[in-house]
Amino acid sequence: MDEFFQKLRRIQKKERSESGLARVGDDFYERVHSYIEDLLDAVGNDPFAKEHYLIRDTQRIATEICERREHKITDSAVMNVQRSYHLFNGRPQFDLQDTTPLNMTPEEEELYFSLVETLREFRARIIPSIDVESGTRDSGAKDDAPRKDVLDGSETLTDPSTSVKTDKGVKGREEDIETVLIFEEVPARIMGVDEKVYGPFRPQDIVTLPSLNANVFINAKKGRRIRYS
Repeated sequence: MDEFFQKLRRIQKKERSESGLARVGDDFYERVHSYIEDLLDAVGNDPFAKEHYLIRDTQRIATEICERREHKITDSAVMNVQRSYHLFNGRPQFDLQDTTPLNMTPEEEELYFSLVETLREFRARIIPSIDVESGTRDSGAKDDAPRKDVLDGSETLTDPSTSVKTDKGVKGREEDIETVLIFEEVPARIMGVDEKVYGPFRPQDIVTLPSLNANVFINAKKGRRIRYS
């Protein structure tokens, strides 16, 4: 029994120090359960049995191992879905990269793939509700209808005089380019009014954007216009 307890301690140290999952074997959780059952049998009705302390420590260590592995598996599922399903693409598609974590038990594999599927379904469900200009319009849309720009899903441009084309087909002010110093991280990409994709952005990035998109950053206090003499 003590040998298995020492193995648990070694696994605990690896889970603390390594970013990936420690190798535990496919039957790890079954062995933990059997080990604790054996300790309970050894204790019996003796309230002074030394195994009481061993049971307590085993449960504490096993719980930490399980929770740390859950965090790693969950983080990996979220990261892989975010890499594979880009919300701000014109036509987002799900193409899961083969980066499944190593050393998972069968129970953990089931958890991982169920998380991936849940996140995939969630992103597929919310995509239609995100208003990103993809170069196509409804048949009833007017040429001078206000366009919407996406920044954290909240900024809307409502000035009809700044539309891409006037009734005569002449391009408006949206062709102007501005240089902006970014203040805050914007992890998502945005669709510019010129129908080009920009971003993601990091603090202190210096980027060039169409003036209307640049104004969204500036008005939201997420960036500052830079002028060169």
